[in-house]
Amino acid sequence: MLELQNMKKQFGAVTALNGASMTVKEGEIVALLGANGSGKSTLVKTLGGLVRPNEGEILIDGKKVKIRSSSGSCKLGISVAYQELSLLPRMTVLDNIMMGHYFKTKLGSVDKKKNREYAQSFLDELKAPCSLDDFAGDLPPSTQSLVEIAKAVSWQPKILLLDEVTSALHYDEVETLFTYLLRLKETGVSTVMVTHRLKEIYQICSRAVVLRGGESVADKNLEETPMEEIVFHMTGKMPEQGSAGEPHTAIVGGECILKTEQLYVGKEVRGVDVEIGCGEIIGIGGLQGQGQSEFLRALYGALPHESGTITFKGHPVHYRNAADAVRDGMGFISGDRNREAVFSIRPISENIYSANLSKGLVFGPMTKKKINSSAQQVVESHNIKIGKLSDPISSLSGGNQQKVAFGRWISAAPDFLLLDDPTKGVDVSARRELQGFLREAIQSGMTVLMVSSDNEELLAICDRIYVFYEGKISRMLSGDTLTEDHLVAAMMGLQPEEQEVERS
Repeated sequence: MLELQNMKKQFGAVTALNGASMTVKEGEIVALLGANGSGKSTLVKTLGGLVRPNEGEILIDGKKVKIRSSSGSCKLGISVAYQELSLLPRMTVLDNIMMGHYFKTKLGSVDKKKNREYAQSFLDELKAPCSLDDFAGDLPPSTQSLVEIAKAVSWQPKILLLDEVTSALHYDEVETLFTYLLRLKETGVSTVMVTHRLKEIYQICSRAVVLRGGESVADKNLEETPMEEIVFHMTGKMPEQGSAGEPHTAIVGGECILKTEQLYVGKEVRGVDVEIGCGEIIGIGGLQGQGQSEFLRALYGALPHESGTITFKGHPVHYRNAADAVRDGMGFISGDRNREAVFSIRPISENIYSANLSKGLVFGPMTKKKINSSAQQVVESHNIKIGKLSDPISSLSGGNQQKVAFGRWISAAPDFLLLDDPTKGVDVSARRELQGFLREAIQSGMTVLMVSSDNEELLAICDRIYVFYEGKISRMLSGDTLTEDHLVAAMMGLQPEEQEVERS
């Protein structure tokens, strides 16, 4: 049905695609995989009409086609849901979904009732927790991703491309999406799915096409291919046994660095008690929207807390804003790179140096030489692949942008580092590097509190996990209870005795 042959694309001196090829049959769900910077998103954008290749051919049903715009892509039956959302934040969910293909009456006016019914049907299919009249920019990231998918499928495509859309979704939302994709498959819709969550592809995909360095290096039947082999094709080396779950030993007997008592934040956080010792890596798990992000933001002053106490380094604190928290020894890394982690049009050097500025670690004049010297040290120590320090950070792959965010804060050496889903949308190799940076930071005296939508990541790196359910701590997992079945049960609000009943 869809065939890409010898696709090549250069952006200046950077080669994004270097002979990439793939085929997708009617009604097939295929994974498109590769490390950050391998060319996956460029290939998707080429099919979506946002990027024009320098060379190569695209065939649909055996016929050569040229895709020169997003509207041209839609006319060919191709629709894309992007990781970097295409939603317009100050437009309603309805208008975002229907923009470009509104139903009209015989007199040429917009048929409001038909448009609302049609758009609502996709929100219902995906169980998106929002109203058609909500502004897209006011929705949480997971709901925005569901609206992005609804927008794509509303065009009733023959070929659906999903570019890392599950990175913002929790497992229950992913299950709903996969159920819907299987229904689309039965109607003959083909799906190309880009993801870094490798376990997902074995749930729903029949094949995996792997890119490395802009080239197609493997096309594998997933029933016959173990995950280790997929990782090998993505990275060029076999994964080290246990590297994803390398044990970390907390500093035994470390004094309490942060404690909350009956903390309430709006309607989202309702009476949360946590206690974190120096030198620990503490995880926060739970389904999307259970108050995890709001809790994190209340700790460093980005959100006000109505009642309860926060004690940091032995003193009660009530920060007026995030700047106060940073000056007091906190740092923050977000997984939402575009909105909260990087200054996209500013140079790489300034992005790295910004943590020192916000923490007040700059003494004397701030010269370009000083900025570049400090930034270069971070680039080298964190293995960040860049062109020049003066390049805008948007020129880097997603994984390297996130390495900049990590390097920025780790080099500033806060006492307490908060992370909100920091490896979302990052490939398996870069994820392991980032986890390694955290372990090194802990050994140097830092303490880490990390929200993650990836259960495997939480179990791999954390000493303890607080599980949120409906704004409260459902359970704290440690030691023998630090297992996937206990974590999933706690995410559903089940207590240990209820979990035993479920098993029986």
